[in-house]
Amino acid sequence: MSTGIYDGRDGHPGNLSVVGNSAPVPTTANRYGEAPESDEYAIELRALVQIIFKRKWMIMSLLIIGLTAGYLSTLLVPPLYRAKATIEIAKHAAQVLSESSVTPQVQADPEFVETQSALLKSRELAQRVVEQLNLDQDPVYADQTLPQQDRVHAATQYLSQNLRVNVEGLSRLIAVRVSSPDPEDAARITNTLVENFIQTSLERKYNTTAYARHFVEDRLESARLSLEDSESLLASYAAEQGLVNFGGNSSIFSLDGETIVTLNKELATAESERIAAYQKYIEAKNSPITLDVLDSPDLKKLREQRFQLDTEYQNKLEIYRPEYSEMTELKRRIELTDREIEAERTRIVDALETSFRAAEAKEASLRERIGELKTKLIELRTQSVQYGILERQVETNRSQYDALLTRLKELTTAEGIGASQASVVDRAIAPTHPFQPSLGKHLLLATILSLAAGIGLAILWEYIDDTIRVPEQLISKLGLPIIGIVPVASKSSDLVQDMMKNPKDSLAEGYFSIRANLLFSTNSGAPRCLSLTSASQAEGKSTCAVGLGLAFSRSGQRALVIDADMRRPSFVVDRNLSIGLSGLLASDADAMEHIIAGPTENLFLLPAGRIPPNPAELLSGHRLNEILEQLKQVFDIVIVDCPPVLGFADAPLLAAACDATVVVISSGKSRRITIRRSLDRLVSTHAQTVGAILTKFDARKVGYDYGYYYYNYGPGAYDYARPSARTERQSRKITLFKDQLDD
Repeated sequence: MSTGIYDGRDGHPGNLSVVGNSAPVPTTANRYGEAPESDEYAIELRALVQIIFKRKWMIMSLLIIGLTAGYLSTLLVPPLYRAKATIEIAKHAAQVLSESSVTPQVQADPEFVETQSALLKSRELAQRVVEQLNLDQDPVYADQTLPQQDRVHAATQYLSQNLRVNVEGLSRLIAVRVSSPDPEDAARITNTLVENFIQTSLERKYNTTAYARHFVEDRLESARLSLEDSESLLASYAAEQGLVNFGGNSSIFSLDGETIVTLNKELATAESERIAAYQKYIEAKNSPITLDVLDSPDLKKLREQRFQLDTEYQNKLEIYRPEYSEMTELKRRIELTDREIEAERTRIVDALETSFRAAEAKEASLRERIGELKTKLIELRTQSVQYGILERQVETNRSQYDALLTRLKELTTAEGIGASQASVVDRAIAPTHPFQPSLGKHLLLATILSLAAGIGLAILWEYIDDTIRVPEQLISKLGLPIIGIVPVASKSSDLVQDMMKNPKDSLAEGYFSIRANLLFSTNSGAPRCLSLTSASQAEGKSTCAVGLGLAFSRSGQRALVIDADMRRPSFVVDRNLSIGLSGLLASDADAMEHIIAGPTENLFLLPAGRIPPNPAELLSGHRLNEILEQLKQVFDIVIVDCPPVLGFADAPLLAAACDATVVVISSGKSRRITIRRSLDRLVSTHAQTVGAILTKFDARKVGYDYGYYYYNYGPGAYDYARPSARTERQSRKITLFKDQLDD
């Protein structure tokens, strides 16, 4: 198995290459920092539930604040009472120019009911109620410091804002509701509004009927004058043209029309015959071949005779010469036959021409006769049409006059009828309980808004968070292979004791899993020299170095842990000792003289030594490579605990000198942009980054289900199933007791 290395050698920082194998590493990200959009941006339902669970206290806090605000707002809002009245609408069709009866026709069309509903909400009706009840004099409805007209306007606006008009389902019932701080005022205003609406409906109906009556009277006088003029004009035209009545002459027009139709058919036949005769004549005249095929017995006989003579001539031509007397006689007979054929053709063409001329003359005669009939028919029809126009005008004017006269009688009768379109079904009564504010509605609204705000803020907080929290983000956001996961440990846990006494503990098992993954990080197994670094401080790299050393030593391999952080050493040793990496780099001493035994068998340590003034200068020389090469000859694996990458040049120099580098990332602390910068620095020194270790990982804290990363080997094997809530940063100092330094 091979592990992808972050090297950026193809020109794209963050690309994954493979050590010792050209096959690409299967991963969900092909480039550093790039992730599939479906993984990074899609909020799945399961992820949403986990986010809500993770941020539950923030959501609960917003919910409590929202409920408190809703409750207080309910107490502070003054109560409002709403009175309700119900009216029924019946549409009275006021027919102005119709012959229908004046009896009201009830129609339940939705458009009319909606129109009446809009009239109930009109500003004019509201102002009429305000003036009738003197609401502009009440400080509840209008500011008394305003002028009179402004007070009326303010009270009208208040009434319009607190008026609700609704159609009851598909019926013709309309519910009218008015809200007011005073329940008696609410009922009084509602009833007054309904009464004024009924009154205005009657007024509109009376005005419409009166207007219609005056309109019909004017139109009736105009219709009478038009009728007299049209009758006089009809009589004058009949006298001038000498016409009595065209009603009985319809058979004449029909006969003439039928004659023209018959002649048109004959004309069409004659035209077809003329065209056919002309075509035969032209073809016979211009094409002898066409003429030969005509059905002429004489011509056919001559053609056969000509063929026989020609055949005989050709047969004898093979025996006799053309000058021979018998041959010349045959030649003469052939020429004579040709002249007879030509004469017959001429006769046929002349006959065809004669036939064509006869057809042409017949067609012309028919056209002339049809033209005469059309002229006669047009004259008759012109007189008939003009007479009919005048006659129909008289009939139209008489019908209009009769209809207007009938309608005037109906309107005169209907003017005295006072039926209203609207009637009261239920009058408004003073309400006993306010409808606003509603504590239940306010609390429900506050709950919905608070939960929506809390969940939205939790989601926003979750996706603004740039830290690496879960293992999949190592691949999706950084493009780094996962070397291993180290769960969070309690403050009282002892790494050395836990791994020695309880190797099946979740913390110990995490390091054993990392060791197993490192064995497959290259084609030759685990790297002989491995550097551990991080983007910033306190991410757990020193603890990882010791844990890995313990994991390798437990398997029987000689492991050396080097504290290479010469600015802030991780291992506390006797200050009187002069051993350490800093002194070793500054001298030509044997590296083995600076090695001390660790707390367990096969584990050895190389402290940082005294803090030098410029660690980067010591690390930039060739001495570091010499020391590491010597140590790799003695130990199975050398683990270098490097300082953080950002800030100083120490970590890139150390990583470049090692066979492989693993980046340690603290769950929920390390930001993606910071890790990217550190990876770019490692790439610039050609460090072989094989993957990352996620430390201090608490599955419950991040709100995800990562139970499948750990296996339960028996009772008491792990306390990770019951993680400690104490996730504070552990001390970065690892103390080596005096009795551990004696060897």
